[in-house]
Amino acid sequence: MSRLLNSFTYKARSDDSWETAKFELGEALTVLKGPNGSGKTPLIKGLIFGLGYPVELPPDVRANFVSTELALNHGGTTYLITREIDDDFRIRVSEKGASTSTEFRNERDYSLWLLNALSMPAVQLTDKGGNATIPYISVLAPGFYVDQDLGWRSLYAPQRNKVFIKDQEQEVLRVLLGAPPKNPYRNTEEFNDAKREFELIEGQVALRGRLLEKQRKDKGNDEVANLEAKKARLSTELAAYNTGIESIQSSLGRFDLAITEQTEVCNKLQSEISALEGRQRRLAAASSEIASETQLVWLNSIAADAFRTFCGQGNCGLFKNSEESFGRRLLYLKDQIKDIENASSSITKTISLRREAHSTETTKLKNLFSEKEKASQSSGSKNILDSIESITKSLTDISLRLEALKAIESEELTFERLLEQREQLRLRVENSRPTRRSSSGSTSDIRSKLRDNLINWLSILQTPNLTGPAIIDEDFRLFFGEHRFTESSFQGGSTRTRIVLAFHAAVLQTSLQAGGNHPGLLIFDAPKQHELNEQHLAAYLKALRGLSAQGKRPAQIVFSVSDLTLAFGEQDASWQPDYGSTAEPRFFGRTGTKRVPPAK
Repeated sequence: MSRLLNSFTYKARSDDSWETAKFELGEALTVLKGPNGSGKTPLIKGLIFGLGYPVELPPDVRANFVSTELALNHGGTTYLITREIDDDFRIRVSEKGASTSTEFRNERDYSLWLLNALSMPAVQLTDKGGNATIPYISVLAPGFYVDQDLGWRSLYAPQRNKVFIKDQEQEVLRVLLGAPPKNPYRNTEEFNDAKREFELIEGQVALRGRLLEKQRKDKGNDEVANLEAKKARLSTELAAYNTGIESIQSSLGRFDLAITEQTEVCNKLQSEISALEGRQRRLAAASSEIASETQLVWLNSIAADAFRTFCGQGNCGLFKNSEESFGRRLLYLKDQIKDIENASSSITKTISLRREAHSTETTKLKNLFSEKEKASQSSGSKNILDSIESITKSLTDISLRLEALKAIESEELTFERLLEQREQLRLRVENSRPTRRSSSGSTSDIRSKLRDNLINWLSILQTPNLTGPAIIDEDFRLFFGEHRFTESSFQGGSTRTRIVLAFHAAVLQTSLQAGGNHPGLLIFDAPKQHELNEQHLAAYLKALRGLSAQGKRPAQIVFSVSDLTLAFGEQDASWQPDYGSTAEPRFFGRTGTKRVPPAK
């Protein structure tokens, strides 16, 4: 994977301003080598300023340069980060060769972009006011940048006005090392929501638990495997009985056919009897009507005789025609009544014959049913049917019990899921509790590795005057024996410088070993009074070069020295002053005054 930082330069204000070279950074080591006053510190400050850190640039630099330009690799793309020197905070980021750029006017938005470019998480931390914040570049940079002043006095030296995070030094170390934050920001509303959900699921767990316990008691000693085996056995028996009953039903089928045919005969006779009885009822009704009409004709005849008595003549012709008409009508009606009586008598005889036939056929039908019943009893079908009924009831019972067991299994799965959800919610409640802090146990391995690595780096630097064994406590504070290492602790001079160097190297190494979030970048600005024995410093840088290749991408170390004899590798870089005189070389100079670079 390619290096993080490619190159750095200052952009001159005008043709009459100072200029400087465009410096390429090495894959591993980048050493700024030059005498005091040559401009090493302005270059180191410009590099960290270009990365977004709020460092104060020297007046001469501010007067002669308008911006810094830093090339950074991320995700296979090279980005140019241009920071205006005259603005409090104005940074433009563009892909190399692109005509458009993204401008950042505040540190928070830029820090979010940079954290992503450095493959670092935007951890939600808690500021001193209890609000949410992220590790800005002004907070993170002192974890891998050591300036020439306070940087060599303590392990973490941010700008005085940039200390706003609760337990800031420890939180930065935790971020770099990949340890959980000590004071992660937790929203009270999120905690309350999680707590309510937890209480709700607690009630569901209790209710489901009681229901499941009752179901388990109700099932007794039932087991799915046993019931399935019993069900299979009974199903086999039922199939055998069904085969037997089908055979019996087949043998009794001849009775069913005869019974069906005989039933049709009986039904046909009954239909004929009903039709004849209906006809007879209609004849009786007609006979009654004719009798009534005959009575009326007879009465009319009597009335005519009565009226003729008033005539007084023996040959009176009054009602003579009517009398003749009544006579004829009466004879006609009597003939009709006689015909009806003859027809009714014939129908009565026919009905009698049909009833006798129906009785005979009905007796035959009953005999067929009786014969079928006897044949059925002799075949044992009743016993078979009773067995089928018994097996069917048993199968129904087993099916119900199996369904109950399956319901219990389903309920157990649901209960297990509820328990898992409850545990997740419990952890969510615990993790979102506003007063909760990270346990020391979760960082013990990291602290142990950090301590061991620190001891090794102290040994590489041949560090003298240590008052006791190195200890990293639960808050990531460094102790030597009982004495804590601070800005005001008794260690001085070369010992203090070695401790600072060893600690930063140990943090980088531990982060690589633990899969932490260190950007893989160390920037040291070392003034002359802090420089070390050349042999010890060379051994330190050589070990850092070896460490560089252990990460996902090369770790880059930028170091300024007055003089150092060091064997540089092909992928290392050595920045040397190209301006000024040979006696007083400078990294900056007027346009056109650049000297021919000395041979390396």
